[in-house]
Amino acid sequence: MFLNQRNRGPIQSFYVRTATICWFISAVTGCMGADTTSSQDRQRPGNWDAASSTTDDSGMTTPADSGQSPLMDAGSTDSGTAVQNDASAPSDSGTTMDASAPIMDAGTSIDSGTAGPRDSGTTSPGHSPNGIGSVMVTTQTETVVRNSRTTNVEVYLPTSNTPSPAVLFIPGFRIDSVHYAPLMQRIASHGFVVLRTDPPDPFFGSDHNEMAADIQSVIDWALDPQNMLSGSIDSANIGVFGHSLGGKIATMAAFADTRITALLGIDPVNAGGPTGFSTGRPDILPGQIAMQTIPVGILGETTDDGLMGGFMACAPDAGNFKRFYDAATTTNWIAEWDFVYADHMDFVEDSCGFICNACRSGTANKPDVLAATQTLSVAFFRRHLKAETAMESWLTGANIPSATTITHRSRP
Repeated sequence: MFLNQRNRGPIQSFYVRTATICWFISAVTGCMGADTTSSQDRQRPGNWDAASSTTDDSGMTTPADSGQSPLMDAGSTDSGTAVQNDASAPSDSGTTMDASAPIMDAGTSIDSGTAGPRDSGTTSPGHSPNGIGSVMVTTQTETVVRNSRTTNVEVYLPTSNTPSPAVLFIPGFRIDSVHYAPLMQRIASHGFVVLRTDPPDPFFGSDHNEMAADIQSVIDWALDPQNMLSGSIDSANIGVFGHSLGGKIATMAAFADTRITALLGIDPVNAGGPTGFSTGRPDILPGQIAMQTIPVGILGETTDDGLMGGFMACAPDAGNFKRFYDAATTTNWIAEWDFVYADHMDFVEDSCGFICNACRSGTANKPDVLAATQTLSVAFFRRHLKAETAMESWLTGANIPSATTITHRSRP
């Protein structure tokens, strides 16, 4: 789909040497779960356009290809029962965006349906979260400048006569957000303005505080009545989500900005880099999620938690998605979905080069992991940004995606 296969040879040798050094460091501090890169080296697809490329200055923790889930703690509403392929729960068929699904370019649409009114608590026939929505979507590439930092933003804009909820996405460490494009398409087709962001994340010297501030500046820009989104966004319903490092940055942005009303983490990682936490790469657990009162959803895996050995831990146990769930003690709604057998990079749509090959591989079927991630993400935001109570069964009930093994827990 967005395959990015760089030429091998000297570059591969460089990567091997880099990986060896990283492995040595990780033996002491946990490298991949730590922050080791910069945005100029971020992997991009071969056909990436310079006009929409992302800048640098932030670099953190994990690569993006694997999505396995963690074990569930006691004290949750769901006792940790695995939701497996079960005839009683609909399979998550039709949710994967395969190679035939087009990447949206500026001004093109991904669906020929018409926009419908907001769902106020029921799921309309043919409008379940495990498929493409009914709303036509166009895209446009923008840039948001804050001081010396430039954040590239791909805007997915649904056709609607009324303001729509907005969600902002932050990618994993050293992974360009285009590698998650099908997930953005899916969410937008259900009537959301989606802002796919690439805040600067340099290989060295990344600053997670600055990245979180970049996300806030994108919200400022999106709500500016003078820009192209004027009148398109329902400012009372704004969500953030991200994968790996992006999950940490999304949490930090939600902690700092009261305009954010829903938070979703996709295998988030709380780490500070090979040298550990610092002022610019702070330890945010438990504090910054313990104080969250907004709805929180967390997807994850444990294949890359480091407890089973392997080359490196891309989502170290000490800062993985289970720790985010455990720390979120104030929110009145939280759910965790543990993708058993998946790995950290299973949540990335396609190959993103060296970063996506650095993590431990799981045994889950990646298309099933991607399909379930799309379904849960759509259901989460429809439940919490559109008040569709019918989505609850897809999140914590009988309709949890069953094509791949998922265990879940939730509160209250």
